[in-house]
Amino acid sequence: MEIAGIIRTVFREFKIDRPGTVYFDPTTDDLYSLFRKEKSIYWIAEKEGKIIGGCGIYPTPDLPEGCAELVKLYLSSSEREKEQENVA
Repeated sequence: MEIAGIIRTVFREFKIDRPGTVYFDPTTDDLYSLFRKEKSIYWIAEKEGKIIGGCGIYPTPDLPEGCAELVKLYLSSSEREKEQENVA
C-alpha cells in the first residue's frame, strides 16, 4: 500500500522507526481493513494523481462516549516543505 510507504518514510526521516511504533505495526500495511470499523474513516490526500499523505478518524477504545481520535496523520516530506515555505 502506497500510504504505508509514506508513513514509514516519515518515521525514518524523524528517526523514530522503532519497535512498538506504527512503523512495525502490521495494520500499517492494511489500513483498508483497519478502517472498516464502524465510525472510522481514512482519507487519502492526492495531488495531481499522486498520493501525498493521509489521516483517519478512529473510535479508539477507552475514549469518552461520542469521541474519536485523529490517527495516522502523515504527509510526504516534499509537501511538508512546501507548507513551511508558504508560512515563512
